[in-house]
Amino acid sequence: MYVSKRYNVYQYEWNEPDSSLAWYRIQHGPDTTYLHFAYYNSLHNGPDGRIYIGNWGGDLNK
Repeated sequence: MYVSKRYNVYQYEWNEPDSSLAWYRIQHGPDTTYLHFAYYNSLHNGPDGRIYIGNWGGDLNK
């Protein structure tokens, strides 16, 4: 399972028996400068099996 929270993306490992060790931060911080960063928002499975991360207020039509 993946969860996005503003500046970070986390992965939860279901097979880890210790829940405190099950969370991994896989993306830390913005992928651009803080001035232009619009926060991570929605996660989507792509047709190629990859996970795509949207940004807050992003426009898919651009």
